[in-house]
Amino acid sequence: MSVRITDYGMDAVTSVDSNHSSNYEYFEKWHRYTAVGTGSTAPSQSDVALEAEVARTDSTGGFPLEGVAEQDATANRQRYKTTTYRVFDFTSSYNLAEYGHFTSSSGSNAVFRDLFRQDPNDPNSAAITISVQDGDQLQIIKTFIIEIPWEAVAKTITITGIGDLPGTHVAASVSTGWVRELIRALWPGENSSSLVALPLKQAVSTDRTTQLHNSDIGDSVNCTKDAYTSGSYTIRLRAKFETSQNNFDWYGWCAGGFNNVNVEYASIRFITDAHPAFTKADTHTLELVLDTSWARG
Repeated sequence: MSVRITDYGMDAVTSVDSNHSSNYEYFEKWHRYTAVGTGSTAPSQSDVALEAEVARTDSTGGFPLEGVAEQDATANRQRYKTTTYRVFDFTSSYNLAEYGHFTSSSGSNAVFRDLFRQDPNDPNSAAITISVQDGDQLQIIKTFIIEIPWEAVAKTITITGIGDLPGTHVAASVSTGWVRELIRALWPGENSSSLVALPLKQAVSTDRTTQLHNSDIGDSVNCTKDAYTSGSYTIRLRAKFETSQNNFDWYGWCAGGFNNVNVEYASIRFITDAHPAFTKADTHTLELVLDTSWARG
């Protein structure tokens, strides 16, 4: 699988938002369009187009998008998976040998490219040709999976002017219905609802299955993004609390994918060992930095 995700696709996650218009349309914009072609050249991570494209579509043919979000405690992963359908209606004859997924309806913006294979899940299986005639239809089924660690691990962070703060980092989610919100908070291109940092007003559990409550949180601060460097596959988010904001004892902070945060969705947390760890006064500003990195599966 990793051979077929292009370098363009790895960078494109920073410029394509999560498209959260309904429960299981998250992240579909990254690979919305599917194209087919007659070229037989093996895929490369540097590809941005098919060798000989003949058709591109985002038509579902009436088949609904299917989605599932799940926690896998055995593998220590949270997983978001969608299955989408793309249907082509042909008015000419072709010997199809290649396909790819694209961010747009035209142009060289392939996030994924491969040849048709005897086993679509095995990039090392033999390449095949699919012959279509005028009046034929072709259905391509896409399965898209994002995984992140589901963890509670000891961490130490350093805040300038305060020093080292030991604590526990938790990637938590109370139910599978909220897994996609945790992944959305980490999606590098998320813009429509900014990542939000929250101070915690009281000690909370570091159990990754424990829900936050409204009494746990202070005011939210939207994050800004540093400029992304192509090929780095890391993006830096910043949230700055000003002198007028959240001046009380802090026990940690958390982050989520909503502007007006519903706290159960704020599923990335850092809980300090000492309570209170420090006090923010109205003479202080505090900037929190979160680095998000990604890799091919």
